[in-house]
Amino acid sequence: MSNAPDIEIYIQDLSADRAIAWLESVFNDVQIAPKKKGMPKKSQPLSVSWQGATVPVVVFEDVVPGFTSVWLDSPSLPWPDDQSCAISAAQFLTLAVRITAGSWQQDANGDAWIEILPNGSQNEIRWQTD
Repeated sequence: MSNAPDIEIYIQDLSADRAIAWLESVFNDVQIAPKKKGMPKKSQPLSVSWQGATVPVVVFEDVVPGFTSVWLDSPSLPWPDDQSCAISAAQFLTLAVRITAGSWQQDANGDAWIEILPNGSQNEIRWQTD
């Protein structure tokens, strides 16, 4: 089984500083990257080092009201998928983390999500982000 092409998780009430602290607990080198033209004001591009490669990361506060997105753009990460990453983040941050219930595809049910709690329990939820 191959790794996901990228990973994205959503955490309620998470500041960019706390997201960076979690990333620093996982990766050897976390650097703030320059913002690209057109990036939203509350987004923070980063780069992290993993197994000799530089991985682009974006922490986006209030991507939907009250939730911060952490997006890691690489198939080569310490986790094979969103769920494994979310478990790591939930335990470190002691916050609930949400992920999509399956891989994204056109016409998929965009409201189907999984919420992972710090104690490791998981619940399927419906989350309308529009």
